[in-house]
Amino acid sequence: MHFQKEVKLLVLPLLKSAPVILILVVLALLGMKRAVTLMTPTYRASGAIKINNLEYSQSGFLLFGKDEGVRHQQNQTFLTELEIFRSRDLIKSALQELDWEYSIYRVGRFREAELGVESPFLLEVDSTTNTQESINLTYRTEGDFRAQLVPAGDTLVVTWGEQYTLGSWQFTLQPREDFLAENPASLRPGDQFRLRAQSLDKLVSGVNESNLFVKAVEKDVSIIKIYFKHERPEKTQAFVDQLMLSYIDECRRAKAEQTDTTLLYLDQQLSGVARKLTNAEAQLARFRTESGTVDTKLETDAQLRGISQLDQQKMDIQLRKGELEKLYQYLLDGQNLVDFSPNLETLQDVVFRESFLQMQQFEIQKQDLLQRYVPSSEEVQHVVLKINKLRTFLNESVRNTLDKLDYQLEELKVAVDDASAELHELPEREQTLIQLQRNVSLNEAMYNYLVRKRTELSIHRSSNLYPHKIIDHARLPETLAAPNKPLLYGLAILLALMAGMTFAYMRHYFSARVRYAEDLEEKLEVPVLANVYRQVKRSYLPWRRQHAATGFELCSNLMANLHHYGLQKEQQPKLLVLTSMTPGEGKSFVGYHLAKSMADSGHKVLLVDADLRNPGLHLKVSRNSSPGLAEALRGEMAAIQTTENSNLDFLAAGQSDLSTLAGCFGPGFSAMVEALREEYDYIIVDTPPIGLFQEQSPWIETADLNLFILRADYTRTRLLRAIKKQLVELDGTPLRLVLNDTLRARTLPGYSRMLKSYYQS
Repeated sequence: MHFQKEVKLLVLPLLKSAPVILILVVLALLGMKRAVTLMTPTYRASGAIKINNLEYSQSGFLLFGKDEGVRHQQNQTFLTELEIFRSRDLIKSALQELDWEYSIYRVGRFREAELGVESPFLLEVDSTTNTQESINLTYRTEGDFRAQLVPAGDTLVVTWGEQYTLGSWQFTLQPREDFLAENPASLRPGDQFRLRAQSLDKLVSGVNESNLFVKAVEKDVSIIKIYFKHERPEKTQAFVDQLMLSYIDECRRAKAEQTDTTLLYLDQQLSGVARKLTNAEAQLARFRTESGTVDTKLETDAQLRGISQLDQQKMDIQLRKGELEKLYQYLLDGQNLVDFSPNLETLQDVVFRESFLQMQQFEIQKQDLLQRYVPSSEEVQHVVLKINKLRTFLNESVRNTLDKLDYQLEELKVAVDDASAELHELPEREQTLIQLQRNVSLNEAMYNYLVRKRTELSIHRSSNLYPHKIIDHARLPETLAAPNKPLLYGLAILLALMAGMTFAYMRHYFSARVRYAEDLEEKLEVPVLANVYRQVKRSYLPWRRQHAATGFELCSNLMANLHHYGLQKEQQPKLLVLTSMTPGEGKSFVGYHLAKSMADSGHKVLLVDADLRNPGLHLKVSRNSSPGLAEALRGEMAAIQTTENSNLDFLAAGQSDLSTLAGCFGPGFSAMVEALREEYDYIIVDTPPIGLFQEQSPWIETADLNLFILRADYTRTRLLRAIKKQLVELDGTPLRLVLNDTLRARTLPGYSRMLKSYYQS
């Protein structure tokens, strides 16, 4: 297959359908332009906040830890902070700080556009009780509006600076003089506006996954990126900044509440210990005064220190036990652990701490899911199951720890009893002194201990243990986030081109015609015997060179290849049968010119019109249509007519009917054909299209060579499949293809200019 032909097969369908493709592209661009016009433009702003994700709980305040304190560790549940930024409570807190309750919209032909800094006037609302009501404003003259309440329909005239009441609205309109001076066309007579009020819950519901996107920069990097989209650019910037500020404020508030609870507890303990210390010191001073005792023995000092240490340990365990019992009761009551921070040393235990923190995260996750799903949903029940399992584990862990502390208290009690028994052996005065000194030391140690812890907690409260930092404030967006015009226009062009190319190639598939002999040989797997060239159309231009092609010039290639075919078979074919798949292929034209050319070359030729259904050869040879073949098939005398060429005779179709069509299958058909063979050198038979009728089958089986005619630029390419099926049925008969009405230039691609000096084609 020639390269030029391959290029034409690819490019020619596109060139033929170029107007359609161009129209589709223009329509796609116009449609996309209208669609972009109707779309609501949105902007996107982004910000970044660094999360200080250390574990700060009451155990970190050194309340029950060692003197050197507890080293804060990085929390492994950092990604759960993302859910806090998506939570409705935090969004609600941020929106409460923003003045978004009332909005001004410009009403256009197809949609409404919210106005922000581009509004030509300011709206001051004193109160409104019904957020379902809105007000339509129509600007009439200088500072004069017509206001209509929707949906009630009440109307009034509004001017600048006056307070009006319409429905549940109490509002005032103030002009923006500086903006109107720079943009006088922003407020013209006939412009329509709409005032709307939105409740806080509706604003919160308007912030969802479609316009709020929160993600971590990396899993191990405590930086969160926040993206927000809105049709007003200044609102995107304000919301992102306020959301990060609200998160920081919520963390500080939660820390302050936890610290205040612990300080209250410590103040209560300090008050009681201070009273006990005062009483103990008073009793010791009174005893020394009354008994005159100044000092005790070294033995009693050592015994006193031991008992004091045991009592201090006992007090420490009792404090820990009290806090554990508080947590245990909190768990038994089934309360939410999100707002509870236990002042427990047990949180220093890795398993208990991770379980407690995981329990809090599941509680937070449950709250978020309940905002989107019902309690009976599968997602909520799955989290509830996890919470119940962890709650059971925490109950058992706290219960076991309490049992352990009870055991330790019993041991301390035994140790104190033993030490007290030893003290009874001392003299009564010394024993009393030792007991009084023990009470003073014990209460003094406990008082100092609680004062130190309260001081540490007060310092912690005044410090910032949640130093979250906004590292990237939101910027006012300057470009649209949606719609993406270049992308949409490019997509429209791409879809139009794809549709146009699909149309072009589908059109080519359904309307493509046979052009080259090589295509026939490749697709039909039958050799093409020859090409019959196209007649030169007459030109009406006087200066154009004319050349009248003869029948021999048209069929010269066919005659030469027939001669070569006879040399290969060692016998020239005498009976040539011409057929085609459909009418209009030019088999009558080829048969007539081939017979005439052979007669001109000196051969005795008989041209037979065997198309009994639609005879037409008699018109070409200017002879009568009857009597002819139909009469011969009925057993009557056939009249073979002579023509102007003495070597060319003609057997017309004759007057046929349906009964005559079966004559080809009769016993006299073969005898008639053999008699004609004896009289003529060549017999050329024109038969009906084989794709429509089958009465020519005896001719095909008897023929020395069957010529299957296809017409260039006429036979549809998609018909080749049916032709191939028909040729398979004719397998075993001598058959060749003939391509009719082809251009000479197609046999020598690239030489059409040179061929013009020989032929006008």
